[in-house]
Amino acid sequence: MDDVLEQLGAWHDQGRDVAMATVVKTSGSTPRREGAKLIVNEDGQLAGSVSGGCVETDVSLHALEALKAGEPRLVSYGISDEMGISVGLACGGQIEVFIEGQPARKNTASSEAFSQVKDLVEQEVPVVVATVLRPESRLGGRAVFARGALQGSLGDPALDLAVTQHAPDFMRRGLSGIKTAQDRSGSDVDIFFDAYPAPPTLYIFGGVHVGIPLMKFAKILNFRVNVIDPRGVFATRERFAEADELAIEHPEDYAKRHEFNENSYVVVLTHDPKLDEPVLLQIMSERPTYIGAIGSRKTNAERTARLAEKGATAEQLGRVHSPIGLDIGSQAPEEIALAIIAEIVATRYGKTGTALKDLAATAR
Repeated sequence: MDDVLEQLGAWHDQGRDVAMATVVKTSGSTPRREGAKLIVNEDGQLAGSVSGGCVETDVSLHALEALKAGEPRLVSYGISDEMGISVGLACGGQIEVFIEGQPARKNTASSEAFSQVKDLVEQEVPVVVATVLRPESRLGGRAVFARGALQGSLGDPALDLAVTQHAPDFMRRGLSGIKTAQDRSGSDVDIFFDAYPAPPTLYIFGGVHVGIPLMKFAKILNFRVNVIDPRGVFATRERFAEADELAIEHPEDYAKRHEFNENSYVVVLTHDPKLDEPVLLQIMSERPTYIGAIGSRKTNAERTARLAEKGATAEQLGRVHSPIGLDIGSQAPEEIALAIIAEIVATRYGKTGTALKDLAATAR
């Protein structure tokens, strides 16, 4: 659970009004990145940080003023700021901070949005809060994106569409930042995407040998790993000691009980059509960032044809990575697992796995 959101909820439960400051842009050397937060309650108590201490005092004053005025504001700090060293960043960087009230005693769009975000984060549902920063006439416009849908509106259909297009990428990468979109009149609008990703989870369907090193690689990369196989001889703690969950269950039944979202990564390894295809058909209709299925080109072609006969669309089938993994010449199970996790990481960050030297060559 996000500590700042938890404290915000606690103060609200006590009936205390709160102001929230969020870092929305950084440049140069800064101690906190986009999305860092400081909250201030009506009594002046602080939680969180936007700069590691450099500008907290001034931000808290702005926060209390914004809370009292009932209007958001955008404030910049840095070595070029006219206030200089008194509130400047000692490290020489610059930050831009969005500040808004979060009153407990009355419902506002902002307080309702973050109450909703807190609930989703507690459920480990990835969520993005989209906030308009510019132009000033739109400052503070707010919408929330979760479970593949936009809740609320930025007041313009073109901007709402931009949020639905960009939000999943921020969820996958677990980073916050600004995107510039155009409203229906063609004017530029800066939108801050504040990401609250769920823990990345790798679902391994099939406790075969390749799954063992794949689990280990994923754990090193801080993924949760859930292993699912109806065959108890494969799904054992001796084989998958580091797995967060070990389910001796039919893959399709397991999939029906779980929500697969932008922070979900699915690998189907059993190489058995009666186990693989039902779960693929189920998961293709959801929102995992990665779906991979083991098998040769011939196996994949035959499986694709059968899934199409069962109602899978061309778009859904196109989401399945098969043959699975990047082409690194892998032969041994450990090498195959390395190729798979490399493809998962590349997909997570919107990359294809192109060699860095080839990228350097094309940039010359």
